[in-house]
Amino acid sequence: MAIHQVRASRTGSRSPHPPAARAAAHALESEDLTLLTAWAEAVVEAVSHAPERTAEVLADGRPGAPWRAAMGLAEPSARLGAAIESMEHVVGALYVADGEPTSDALLAATAQDRPDDDPIDSFVRRVLLAMLEERRTRQRGSEP
Repeated sequence: MAIHQVRASRTGSRSPHPPAARAAAHALESEDLTLLTAWAEAVVEAVSHAPERTAEVLADGRPGAPWRAAMGLAEPSARLGAAIESMEHVVGALYVADGEPTSDALLAATAQDRPDDDPIDSFVRRVLLAMLEERRTRQRGSEP
C-alpha cells in the first residue's frame, strides 16, 4: 500500500476532448442518436453497394418523406432533421476520382478534422466514420 499526496495544479488541466465535441454528443437525444446511426449505416451501405441510390436513401431520411405518413410514423425531431441534412451535405460534397470507390471518398471526407465546423456537422462526420469503419471491420471478418 502507498500513500500519495494529490495537489491541484496551478495551471489547470485541459480535457482531452474539446468543448464542441462534448456539446455535440448532447445535441441529440438517445433515440435521435440511434436513428441517426441507422441512417448513417444505410447511407454507408448505399455508398458502398449502389452509389447512384445514395441521394434516394438520404431523401428518405428527411422530414416530410412520404413513407413516414404511410407507416404512421412521426417526423424526425428538428435536431435529427438538421443532422440528416448535414449528412446530405457531407455526401453531396464528395469528390470521387475516376476509379475510386465512393466509400473511400466518404472515408477520406469523414476522417478530416475541421475545427471550424458546427458541432452537429462534426458529430455527423464522426457517426458516418464509425459506420464506415464498422462496415470495413465486418468485411475483414468475413474474408476467408
